[in-house]
Amino acid sequence: MRYRKDTKWLWPGLIFVVVAMVATLIGGQVLAGSARQANTTLTIGYIGQPDSDLARGLQLAINEINAAGGVDDPNNVTYTFELVVAEVPPDDPNAVEGALQSLASAQPVVIFGPDSNSLALPNISALSNAGVPVLTTATSGQLLDGDTANNIFRIVAPQEVYSTALADYLASELGFNQIVVVQVGEQDTEAVTDLNAALNNLNASPIQSIQVADSTQLLANIRTLPDLDPQAVVIYAPPEDVLTLQEQLAASNWDGVLVYPDAQQNLDALRAGGTATEGIVGVTNWTFGVTASPTTQFTTDYVARFGAVPGTHSVAAYDAMYSLSIVISDGGPAPVVIRQLLSQLDELNLVRGPVNPAAYGNRTLSRTAYIYELTGLGGVRALAAYDNGELREGVAVPPISAQPTSTPTPTLTPTPNPTATPSVVTATVTSRVLNLRTGPGTEYERIDQLQQGDQVTVAGRNQNFTWLFIQYQGRVGWVSADFVDLFDPGGLLATVPIVQAPPTPTPQPTQAPQIPDLVITNATITPPLPQPGTVITATVTIENQGAVDAGAFAVATSFLPGEVYAAQNISSLAAGETVTTTLTATITQTGFVPNLAIVVDLNDQVDEGPAGEGNNIYTVSYKVDRAIVAQSQLNVNPGMAVNFYGPNVDMTWDGANITMTPGTARIGPVPADVTYDSAHYGLVSSYATNTSVANPQPGNTFAIITDEGQYGFIRIDGRNGNVLVLTYRIYTP
Repeated sequence: MRYRKDTKWLWPGLIFVVVAMVATLIGGQVLAGSARQANTTLTIGYIGQPDSDLARGLQLAINEINAAGGVDDPNNVTYTFELVVAEVPPDDPNAVEGALQSLASAQPVVIFGPDSNSLALPNISALSNAGVPVLTTATSGQLLDGDTANNIFRIVAPQEVYSTALADYLASELGFNQIVVVQVGEQDTEAVTDLNAALNNLNASPIQSIQVADSTQLLANIRTLPDLDPQAVVIYAPPEDVLTLQEQLAASNWDGVLVYPDAQQNLDALRAGGTATEGIVGVTNWTFGVTASPTTQFTTDYVARFGAVPGTHSVAAYDAMYSLSIVISDGGPAPVVIRQLLSQLDELNLVRGPVNPAAYGNRTLSRTAYIYELTGLGGVRALAAYDNGELREGVAVPPISAQPTSTPTPTLTPTPNPTATPSVVTATVTSRVLNLRTGPGTEYERIDQLQQGDQVTVAGRNQNFTWLFIQYQGRVGWVSADFVDLFDPGGLLATVPIVQAPPTPTPQPTQAPQIPDLVITNATITPPLPQPGTVITATVTIENQGAVDAGAFAVATSFLPGEVYAAQNISSLAAGETVTTTLTATITQTGFVPNLAIVVDLNDQVDEGPAGEGNNIYTVSYKVDRAIVAQSQLNVNPGMAVNFYGPNVDMTWDGANITMTPGTARIGPVPADVTYDSAHYGLVSSYATNTSVANPQPGNTFAIITDEGQYGFIRIDGRNGNVLVLTYRIYTP
């Protein structure tokens, strides 16, 4: 017999009717006939970090349940809940067993965690024999297979659900059949195996699968990837490798879909690494990009309490805690009863969607997967939802974000743009800077600043549309509607939910020191590729971000190569104002400069306090190089003679070796830390000293001297059989 809770959608604060009774809990069992006490507290154990996303989701649900009066069991015993954390480092699976032992003294009715496969899989036996149900966010299929006591519950879908959903979205919804799968390392082997199997079942087998042991081997193996022109590239790798892949694809103007399944979880790392995140597609058990209730309400409540965007583990724990409270209300808190009723629970819909372990089997509470797209500036929007392998009706949309085709009218009730594809309500910043705040009012703390032209997704609003609740760079916050233009594709503004404001912050009794704070906000080098002997200019923008005006100060740098000093004196800068100045010099040498330090307030003339003094340096990169007279890419067949520039043949290729023309032509490898892009004229004479190179490999860069004596570089882009693919450039004499 399956246990069915006849509830379709549950809302926090409306779930429980409280009848206060008396209860005594001993060893996790309710003893019939014992004296009862009102508001008995049940312990919820958690193995992990106390400030983790999962712990926060648990705490939010517990707070709401307790605030509603707790839970009444069938014997009219009222229970509230308390979270007890056994702290375990995220990279120490050996600490899990000790955490289980330490939690035993708190007599929990269930234990949440561990959060990951790396912590859970080495401890399957200990978790299986924990004595109380264990609810985890680990996704590996091995987890429940090794649970001989049927004690472990998975509160997120297993890995194969995400791979199957992703395959169906790419092959069935988008109609793709030209897909490449890239894997770095072995960590995601289970996910890749599941994805390949799902694509095979849909007659969309990958046209190429690339697997490398580590990041050092990635570039050489993907150089020729753009030649395949795939419709989608799916990569399982650390975020820094996603950046490498994206740069390689962008260099060829590839216009397909980049899929990084873990994009939302690694959003901060992607943006910190410089990745243009817009358009990247991922898959997860939930995304805050869902703009309908109850997701919006959950996101708002989470942000109001913790000041951060909820992650995938928080909503899994939140839903699971409500599921747990329901089975306790129907069967009491004995672990054996919880274990039984959780397995039988069905047709319950929470924030993510259905919770239906009775239908799913194998003690899995959720089999929901969301396909989502990063919208740029940290925004996320849901593209599709799959419940137990079935596409949820009304969620799927195309994976390419529609951009405004004209400037929206600056009004809070804009007319829909009939030429745009319906997507999401977008706000474009019209002021020079716009503060992002924790609440709808200037009394709330500023958490970031948007710049003029920034486009952000509108997730909510206040009652009278004067403040907007938006997504920005992986977080959410409030902006004033007076300083944005709204783009409303399809008349969606009316559906934007009202978001309740968080409590007004309590004024601090003491004021921070009123001092200037000089910060270089931007610096650009012109010309972009200066030549030796010409004037190089750094255009520097400085802002006084402090509370009072700054007096005189100097801005300076020593241009490289050659340490050519340049400085400018600024007489004053008012609080909140900016000034732009230029530093110029003539550089006579060639060279690559990865980090030129530009310093504001060079002589410490302005008292900015410890924090202000620590942000006075801004770095830029550039290269000084000779002019180029020839550059291109070549496919060199065996026996082919190559003339890079001028009348004479410079090199030949025999299918295995490069041989320079007898005479003055020379070749040689540059150091490993020099790339084709960073190499410059001044390096050639030091490294182009050989007459031949044996077996050049993709990714290698060589300095060359042509038979006419001109300097240059070549980069080996690939080896297609015996055909050598290379890129070259030749400098003016």
